[in-house]
Amino acid sequence: MHRGYIKIYRKITENRLWNIKPFSKIQAFIDLIMMANHIDKTVFFRDQLIEVKRGQLVTSLSKLSIKWGWSRHKTKTCLDLVQKLDSIKYIIKDKRFMIITICNYDIYNPQILSEGQVKGQVKGQQKDNRRTTEGQQKDINNNYNNDNTLEVLKKDIEDTNVSSCHNTEEKNIEDSAESSCSESKNDSPPEKVQTVKIFKKESWPYKLADYLSKCIISNDPKFRIDEKKIQLWAKDMDKLIRIDKRDPEEIGHVIQWAQKDEFNKAVVLSASKLRKRYPELRLKYLAKKPMTLEERYEAGKEWVKKKEEEIKNGKTNTGLF
Repeated sequence: MHRGYIKIYRKITENRLWNIKPFSKIQAFIDLIMMANHIDKTVFFRDQLIEVKRGQLVTSLSKLSIKWGWSRHKTKTCLDLVQKLDSIKYIIKDKRFMIITICNYDIYNPQILSEGQVKGQVKGQQKDNRRTTEGQQKDINNNYNNDNTLEVLKKDIEDTNVSSCHNTEEKNIEDSAESSCSESKNDSPPEKVQTVKIFKKESWPYKLADYLSKCIISNDPKFRIDEKKIQLWAKDMDKLIRIDKRDPEEIGHVIQWAQKDEFNKAVVLSASKLRKRYPELRLKYLAKKPMTLEERYEAGKEWVKKKEEEIKNGKTNTGLF
Protein backbone atom coordinates (compact mmCIF):
# COMPACT_ATOMS: atom_id res chain seq x y z
CA MET A 1 0.00 0.00 0.00
CA HIS A 2 2.97 2.33 0.37
CA ARG A 3 4.18 1.91 -3.21
CA GLY A 4 3.14 3.90 -6.27
CA TYR A 5 1.05 7.06 -6.32
CA ILE A 6 -2.19 8.57 -7.62
CA LYS A 7 -2.65 11.87 -9.45
CA ILE A 8 -4.60 14.50 -7.54
CA TYR A 9 -5.62 17.40 -9.77
CA ARG A 10 -5.78 20.92 -8.37
CA LYS A 11 -9.40 21.08 -9.48
CA ILE A 12 -10.23 19.08 -6.35
CA THR A 13 -10.02 22.37 -4.42
CA GLU A 14 -13.28 23.40 -6.17
CA ASN A 15 -15.09 20.44 -4.58
CA ARG A 16 -17.45 21.32 -1.71
CA LEU A 17 -16.07 18.53 0.46
CA TRP A 18 -12.57 19.95 0.15
CA ASN A 19 -13.66 23.39 1.32
CA ILE A 20 -15.31 22.20 4.54
CA LYS A 21 -13.51 24.00 7.38
CA PRO A 22 -11.53 23.62 9.52
CA PHE A 23 -8.94 21.64 7.51
CA SER A 24 -7.20 18.58 8.90
CA LYS A 25 -3.40 18.66 9.21
CA ILE A 26 -2.85 16.26 6.30
CA GLN A 27 -5.32 18.26 4.21
CA ALA A 28 -3.33 21.42 4.94
CA PHE A 29 -0.08 19.68 3.91
CA ILE A 30 -1.62 18.47 0.62
CA ASP A 31 -2.87 22.02 0.04
CA LEU A 32 0.71 23.33 0.39
CA ILE A 33 1.91 20.79 -2.20
CA MET A 34 -0.80 21.85 -4.66
CA MET A 35 -0.02 25.57 -4.15
CA ALA A 36 3.73 25.05 -4.79
CA ASN A 37 5.11 26.18 -8.16
CA HIS A 38 5.93 23.41 -10.62
CA ILE A 39 8.51 25.62 -12.42
CA ASP A 40 10.90 28.41 -11.43
CA LYS A 41 9.19 31.79 -11.77
CA THR A 42 8.96 35.35 -10.42
CA VAL A 43 5.79 36.25 -8.49
CA PHE A 44 4.42 39.65 -7.53
CA PHE A 45 3.35 39.53 -3.86
CA ARG A 46 2.53 42.59 -1.76
CA ASP A 47 4.35 45.08 -4.00
CA GLN A 48 7.49 42.93 -4.27
CA LEU A 49 8.98 40.81 -7.05
CA ILE A 50 10.06 37.49 -5.51
CA GLU A 51 12.07 34.70 -7.17
CA VAL A 52 10.40 31.36 -6.43
CA LYS A 53 11.94 27.99 -7.28
CA ARG A 54 10.19 24.77 -8.24
CA GLY A 55 8.57 23.26 -5.15
CA GLN A 56 8.26 26.63 -3.36
CA LEU A 57 5.34 28.99 -2.68
CA VAL A 58 4.95 32.52 -1.35
CA THR A 59 2.14 33.13 1.14
CA SER A 60 1.47 34.59 4.58
CA LEU A 61 0.34 33.30 7.95
CA SER A 62 -2.92 35.25 7.81
CA LYS A 63 -3.70 33.98 4.30
CA LEU A 64 -3.21 30.34 5.31
CA SER A 65 -5.25 30.84 8.48
CA ILE A 66 -8.23 32.14 6.52
CA LYS A 67 -7.95 29.40 3.89
CA TRP A 68 -7.67 26.56 6.38
CA GLY A 69 -10.19 27.95 8.90
CA TRP A 70 -7.65 28.04 11.73
CA SER A 71 -6.33 30.65 14.13
CA ARG A 72 -2.91 32.15 13.42
CA HIS A 73 -1.48 30.32 16.44
CA LYS A 74 -2.77 26.92 15.25
CA THR A 75 -1.45 27.58 11.74
CA LYS A 76 2.02 28.46 13.07
CA THR A 77 2.01 25.37 15.32
CA CYS A 78 1.11 23.10 12.38
CA LEU A 79 3.85 24.58 10.17
CA ASP A 80 6.39 24.06 12.98
CA LEU A 81 5.29 20.44 13.35
CA VAL A 82 5.53 19.67 9.61
CA GLN A 83 8.94 21.36 9.53
CA LYS A 84 10.18 19.15 12.41
CA LEU A 85 9.12 16.13 10.36
CA ASP A 86 11.41 17.38 7.53
CA SER A 87 8.45 17.72 5.18
CA ILE A 88 8.73 21.48 4.65
CA LYS A 89 11.04 24.40 5.39
CA TYR A 90 9.72 27.91 5.74
CA ILE A 91 11.25 31.36 6.18
CA ILE A 92 9.28 34.40 7.38
CA LYS A 93 10.53 37.64 5.77
CA ASP A 94 9.68 41.16 6.95
CA LYS A 95 6.64 39.78 8.85
CA ARG A 96 4.71 40.34 5.62
CA PHE A 97 5.14 37.03 3.81
CA MET A 98 6.82 33.64 4.04
CA ILE A 99 8.53 31.36 1.54
CA ILE A 100 7.68 27.68 2.05
CA THR A 101 9.80 24.93 0.44
CA ILE A 102 8.30 21.46 0.02
CA CYS A 103 10.98 18.88 0.83
CA ASN A 104 11.26 16.04 -1.72
CA TYR A 105 8.81 17.86 -4.02
CA ASP A 106 9.77 15.63 -6.97
CA ILE A 107 8.39 12.62 -5.08
CA TYR A 108 4.92 14.20 -4.81
CA ASN A 109 4.99 15.83 -8.27
CA PRO A 110 7.52 14.10 -10.58
CA GLN A 111 8.87 16.24 -13.41
CA ILE A 112 7.74 14.64 -16.68
CA LEU A 113 10.04 15.37 -19.62
CA SER A 114 8.47 16.40 -22.90
CA GLU A 115 9.28 14.61 -26.17
CA GLY A 116 11.64 17.43 -27.19
CA GLN A 117 13.53 17.25 -23.88
CA VAL A 118 13.92 13.46 -24.21
CA LYS A 119 15.28 13.86 -27.74
CA GLY A 120 17.66 16.58 -26.49
CA GLN A 121 19.04 14.29 -23.77
CA VAL A 122 19.51 11.42 -26.26
CA LYS A 123 21.21 13.76 -28.72
CA GLY A 124 23.49 15.12 -25.98
CA GLN A 125 24.45 11.56 -24.94
CA GLN A 126 25.28 10.67 -28.54
CA LYS A 127 27.38 13.82 -28.84
CA ASP A 128 29.34 12.93 -25.68
CA ASN A 129 29.96 9.41 -26.99
CA ARG A 130 31.21 10.82 -30.31
CA ARG A 131 33.58 13.20 -28.48
CA THR A 132 34.98 10.29 -26.48
CA THR A 133 35.64 8.27 -29.67
CA GLU A 134 37.27 11.26 -31.38
CA GLY A 135 39.47 11.86 -28.31
CA GLN A 136 40.67 8.25 -28.35
CA GLN A 137 41.48 8.46 -32.08
CA LYS A 138 43.34 11.73 -31.48
CA ASP A 139 45.49 10.05 -28.82
CA ILE A 140 46.38 7.29 -31.30
CA ASN A 141 47.33 9.86 -33.94
CA ASN A 142 49.45 11.78 -31.43
CA ASN A 143 51.38 8.63 -30.53
CA TYR A 144 52.07 8.02 -34.22
CA ASN A 145 53.14 11.63 -34.84
CA ASN A 146 55.64 11.60 -31.97
CA ASP A 147 57.82 9.15 -33.93
CA ASN A 148 58.07 11.59 -36.86
CA THR A 149 58.59 14.78 -34.81
CA LEU A 150 62.26 15.33 -35.81
CA GLU A 151 61.57 14.95 -39.52
CA VAL A 152 58.66 17.40 -39.40
CA LEU A 153 60.74 19.99 -37.50
CA LYS A 154 63.61 19.76 -40.00
CA LYS A 155 61.22 20.28 -42.90
CA ASP A 156 59.57 23.28 -41.18
CA ILE A 157 62.99 24.94 -40.60
CA GLU A 158 63.97 24.54 -44.26
CA ASP A 159 60.64 25.94 -45.46
CA THR A 160 61.00 28.88 -43.06
CA ASN A 161 64.48 29.81 -44.34
CA VAL A 162 63.35 29.70 -47.97
CA SER A 163 60.20 31.76 -47.43
CA SER A 164 61.76 34.40 -45.12
CA CYS A 165 63.40 36.25 -48.04
CA HIS A 166 60.14 36.44 -49.98
CA ASN A 167 58.23 37.54 -46.89
CA THR A 168 60.65 40.46 -46.28
CA GLU A 169 60.12 41.87 -49.76
CA GLU A 170 56.33 41.43 -49.59
CA LYS A 171 56.24 43.13 -46.17
CA ASN A 172 58.07 46.21 -47.48
CA ILE A 173 55.58 46.54 -50.33
CA GLU A 174 52.61 46.14 -47.95
CA ASP A 175 54.01 48.74 -45.51
CA SER A 176 54.30 51.34 -48.26
CA ALA A 177 50.74 50.62 -49.42
CA GLU A 178 49.37 50.85 -45.89
CA SER A 179 51.11 54.18 -45.26
CA SER A 180 49.54 55.69 -48.38
CA CYS A 181 46.10 54.39 -47.39
CA SER A 182 46.44 55.71 -43.82
CA GLU A 183 47.09 59.23 -45.11
CA SER A 184 43.89 59.17 -47.13
CA LYS A 185 41.92 57.72 -44.18
CA ASN A 186 43.03 60.50 -41.84
CA ASP A 187 41.21 63.02 -44.04
CA SER A 188 37.84 61.26 -43.54
CA PRO A 189 35.84 61.75 -40.29
CA PRO A 190 36.02 58.89 -37.73
CA GLU A 191 33.17 56.36 -37.71
CA LYS A 192 30.66 56.49 -34.85
CA VAL A 193 30.61 53.46 -32.56
CA GLN A 194 27.14 52.37 -31.45
CA THR A 195 26.89 51.25 -27.83
CA VAL A 196 24.21 48.84 -26.58
CA LYS A 197 22.93 49.38 -23.05
CA ILE A 198 22.88 46.25 -20.90
CA PHE A 199 20.36 46.33 -18.05
CA LYS A 200 21.40 44.80 -14.73
CA LYS A 201 19.23 42.10 -13.18
CA GLU A 202 18.65 44.34 -10.13
CA SER A 203 17.17 47.18 -12.23
CA TRP A 204 13.43 47.75 -12.54
CA PRO A 205 13.34 47.44 -16.37
CA TYR A 206 15.03 44.01 -16.25
CA LYS A 207 12.89 42.78 -13.33
CA LEU A 208 9.67 43.79 -15.08
CA ALA A 209 10.78 42.26 -18.40
CA ASP A 210 11.73 39.02 -16.65
CA TYR A 211 8.45 39.00 -14.70
CA LEU A 212 6.42 39.47 -17.90
CA SER A 213 8.28 36.60 -19.61
CA LYS A 214 7.69 34.23 -16.69
CA CYS A 215 4.00 35.15 -16.52
CA ILE A 216 3.66 34.35 -20.23
CA ILE A 217 5.51 31.04 -19.78
CA SER A 218 3.20 30.10 -16.90
CA ASN A 219 0.26 30.53 -19.31
CA ASP A 220 2.07 28.91 -22.27
CA PRO A 221 4.93 26.56 -21.26
CA LYS A 222 6.02 26.27 -24.93
CA PHE A 223 6.79 30.00 -25.13
CA ARG A 224 10.54 30.52 -25.69
CA ILE A 225 12.61 33.59 -24.74
CA ASP A 226 16.36 34.10 -24.29
CA GLU A 227 18.53 36.67 -22.50
CA LYS A 228 18.91 38.82 -25.63
CA LYS A 229 15.14 39.16 -25.97
CA ILE A 230 14.75 40.00 -22.27
CA GLN A 231 17.27 42.84 -22.75
CA LEU A 232 15.15 44.15 -25.65
CA TRP A 233 12.04 43.96 -23.46
CA ALA A 234 13.92 45.74 -20.67
CA LYS A 235 14.60 48.58 -23.13
CA ASP A 236 10.84 49.00 -23.69
CA MET A 237 10.22 48.83 -19.93
CA ASP A 238 12.83 51.54 -19.43
CA LYS A 239 10.98 53.78 -21.92
CA LEU A 240 7.70 53.04 -20.14
CA ILE A 241 9.22 54.17 -16.82
CA ARG A 242 11.51 56.98 -17.96
CA ILE A 243 9.69 58.53 -20.92
CA ASP A 244 6.04 57.67 -20.18
CA LYS A 245 6.54 58.45 -16.45
CA ARG A 246 4.85 55.26 -15.25
CA ASP A 247 5.30 53.85 -11.75
CA PRO A 248 7.28 50.53 -11.76
CA GLU A 249 5.21 48.94 -8.97
CA GLU A 250 1.99 49.82 -10.78
CA ILE A 251 3.41 48.31 -13.98
CA GLY A 252 3.95 45.07 -12.07
CA HIS A 253 0.31 45.07 -10.90
CA VAL A 254 -0.93 45.73 -14.44
CA ILE A 255 1.21 42.86 -15.82
CA GLN A 256 -0.17 40.51 -13.16
CA TRP A 257 -3.77 41.53 -13.94
CA ALA A 258 -3.31 41.38 -17.75
CA GLN A 259 -1.79 37.89 -17.64
CA LYS A 260 -4.75 36.61 -15.61
CA ASP A 261 -7.35 38.24 -17.88
CA GLU A 262 -8.67 35.77 -20.47
CA PHE A 263 -8.53 38.28 -23.37
CA ASN A 264 -5.43 40.34 -22.58
CA LYS A 265 -3.12 37.41 -21.76
CA ALA A 266 -3.40 36.35 -25.42
CA VAL A 267 -2.62 39.89 -26.65
CA VAL A 268 0.14 41.18 -24.35
CA LEU A 269 2.96 38.86 -25.42
CA SER A 270 5.82 41.37 -25.45
CA ALA A 271 7.03 44.50 -23.66
CA SER A 272 6.43 46.67 -26.75
CA LYS A 273 2.82 45.51 -26.88
CA LEU A 274 2.46 46.24 -23.15
CA ARG A 275 3.79 49.78 -23.61
CA LYS A 276 1.54 50.42 -26.62
CA ARG A 277 -1.62 49.33 -24.77
CA TYR A 278 -0.58 50.41 -21.27
CA PRO A 279 -3.00 53.40 -20.89
CA GLU A 280 -5.95 51.15 -21.81
CA LEU A 281 -4.75 48.25 -19.62
CA ARG A 282 -4.14 50.57 -16.65
CA LEU A 283 -7.68 51.99 -16.78
CA LYS A 284 -9.18 48.49 -16.95
CA TYR A 285 -6.99 47.37 -14.06
CA LEU A 286 -7.98 50.36 -11.91
CA ALA A 287 -11.67 49.81 -12.74
CA LYS A 288 -11.52 46.23 -11.42
CA LYS A 289 -9.13 46.95 -8.56
CA PRO A 290 -10.93 46.97 -5.16
CA MET A 291 -10.79 50.43 -3.54
CA THR A 292 -9.38 50.91 -0.06
CA LEU A 293 -11.30 52.84 2.63
CA GLU A 294 -9.10 55.90 2.11
CA GLU A 295 -9.69 55.82 -1.67
CA ARG A 296 -13.44 55.50 -1.13
CA TYR A 297 -13.40 58.42 1.30
CA GLU A 298 -11.49 60.64 -1.15
CA ALA A 299 -13.74 59.62 -4.05
CA GLY A 300 -16.81 60.46 -1.93
CA LYS A 301 -15.42 63.90 -1.05
CA GLU A 302 -14.77 64.68 -4.72
CA TRP A 303 -18.29 63.57 -5.70
CA VAL A 304 -19.93 65.73 -3.00
CA LYS A 305 -17.78 68.73 -4.00
CA LYS A 306 -18.76 68.29 -7.65
CA LYS A 307 -22.48 68.15 -6.78
CA GLU A 308 -22.22 71.27 -4.61
CA GLU A 309 -20.61 73.18 -7.50
CA GLU A 310 -23.39 72.05 -9.86
CA ILE A 311 -26.06 73.29 -7.42
CA LYS A 312 -24.22 76.56 -6.92
CA ASN A 313 -24.02 77.16 -10.67
CA GLY A 314 -27.68 76.27 -11.13
CA LYS A 315 -27.01 73.21 -13.30
CA THR A 316 -29.24 70.91 -11.23
CA ASN A 317 -32.16 71.31 -8.84
CA THR A 318 -32.32 67.75 -7.54
CA GLY A 319 -30.10 68.32 -4.51
CA LEU A 320 -27.13 66.22 -3.54
CA PHE A 321 -28.90 62.91 -4.05
